Amino acid sequence: MTEFFKPYEGTKPYIFVSYSHRDSAAVINTIRPIHDRRYRLWYDEGIPAGSDWPRNIAVHMRDCRMVLFFLSRTALASPNCLSGQWSLVDNPDLRYRGLWEFEKKMLAVAREASLLAAPPKCLRCDEEKKILLLVRGGLVFAFNFNPEQSFDRYGFAVDPGEYETVLDSDAARYGGFARNDDAVTHFTVPEGEGDTLYLYLPSRTVQVLRKKS
Repeated sequence: MTEFFKPYEGTKPYIFVSYSHRDSAAVINTIRPIHDRRYRLWYDEGIPAGSDWPRNIAVHMRDCRMVLFFLSRTALASPNCLSGQWSLVDNPDLRYRGLWEFEKKMLAVAREASLLAAPPKCLRCDEEKKILLLVRGGLVFAFNFNPEQSFDRYGFAVDPGEYETVLDSDAARYGGFARNDDAVTHFTVPEGEGDTLYLYLPSRTVQVLRKKS
C-alpha cells in the first residue's frame, strides 16, 4: 500500500511534482527520499473534495520554483499531464516556444536512449548544494536544483572517456542563458583510483551528456 505524505503548503520555494496517477506508487516511492531530505514538494494528493481541481493545480504550478515531471507511457497518454494551449508557442512575446522546443528534444532523447526501460543509477546526491547526478540509459544527468547558486568545476566520478552534451536546459534555443557551450567536449581527469568529470552547473538547470564512442 502506498503511503502518501502531506504536500507542502506555504510561501517558501518548492518543487511541483507532475505525474500520472497510474504511476502513483512508483512516483511516491521515488520522491519520498527527496521529501525525507527536507526538500519541499507539492503534488496533487489531498486536494479537498469539491474544490476547483484545475485552478488548484494552476496556482501551485504558477507559484513553484521548479517542476519535476515523471515521464512515462501513461503520463504521455494523459490529457491532464500534457494538455495545453498549443497556440502559445507561436507567440514571440512569451517563453513557451523555448519550453516547447525543450520538450520535443527531451522526448526525442528519451526515446533514442530507451530511458523508460533503463533503471537509474545515482552517482551522487549532494543535499547541501542541491545537486543530483545519475546515469540512465547510457546518459549522464546533472541536475542543479539550487535556486540561487551555480557551481564551477563540479567534479564527480564517471567512466573514463570523452563526453558530449545532448541536452542542456540552459541553452538559448530553450529560453536559457547559454552559460555553457554545448559544442565543447568534456574530458575526464584521472584522479586516485578513478576518473572525474568536471562541469559548470548553472542554478536551476539540467545537463544530459553522452560518452563518445
